[in-house]
Amino acid sequence: MRFVRFPDAAQFLEVVKDPLIQAEAKNQVLLGVSLRLARHPERTPPDMLFGAIVRGGRPIAAVMHTPPFPLHFSLFVPASESRTCLVHLIAWLRGQGRTFPSFLAEAATADLFADLWRATETQADAPQPLVDMRQRIHTLDHIPDPPRAPGRFRPADPADPADRDLAIQWARAFQREALPNEADRNVDVETGHRLDDGHLFFWERDRPVAMICKSRPGVTCCAVTLVYTPPEERGKGWGTAVTRALSRKLFEEGWQRCVLFTDLANPTSNRIYAAIGYRPVCDMTSYRFVSGEIEEG
Repeated sequence: MRFVRFPDAAQFLEVVKDPLIQAEAKNQVLLGVSLRLARHPERTPPDMLFGAIVRGGRPIAAVMHTPPFPLHFSLFVPASESRTCLVHLIAWLRGQGRTFPSFLAEAATADLFADLWRATETQADAPQPLVDMRQRIHTLDHIPDPPRAPGRFRPADPADPADRDLAIQWARAFQREALPNEADRNVDVETGHRLDDGHLFFWERDRPVAMICKSRPGVTCCAVTLVYTPPEERGKGWGTAVTRALSRKLFEEGWQRCVLFTDLANPTSNRIYAAIGYRPVCDMTSYRFVSGEIEEG
């Protein structure tokens, strides 16, 4: 068993693409991000990590770290082998002095990683992994009903300064509310790329009242993310409408499934997506590294 680091997304995909596709919904972040960076290598951030744990010439796990995002880990072998893989991964990370703000994997795997990391930590004052967010991956495998709310669905216009300014403003607000522990990410640059790629959309009455993003196109799946309604417009059905509209558009484009992540601590969003037709696939947990004596929970 050995850890292999790849110099770029294209070479990473040559080795791990097939096993990622076998569980595409679960691996949607790993696959979608690496496919995007293979298409746009100029967007690869400094110190990007693409890696795999290889045994007998075959990958048994994939690792990706896009600073400042979490380190993502996916296991391709039975869960009974997760401990061996994680011990090998942790040894490599510690040996390289690799730092990362958080770790994301399927729930049981992430919990085991946190236990093993704590058990192998030799410095009393070192940051410790604590639960950041428990999430659920959902998929939609059929065209949903049309939106029922009044208004219209339209793409954000990257050439329109008003659309660009509003998209950045709302993306910043979404970041503060939904992902406060990822404050280091460059939301303005990300939003600019999404606008230029034609991936941002509004639900509009006489003005935009909600926003959504097409994200991480994979092989058969495409993600729905950044569903945002400003506080003064909430409770009116705009988030449901814009999600139905984008989901329908993705099926019209030829995607076989739509994928989205939800925060398990937010029952409202979980209920809304279930009503549209999204169904759970698996649970994920992210652990962030925290300094000081902080209790979980």
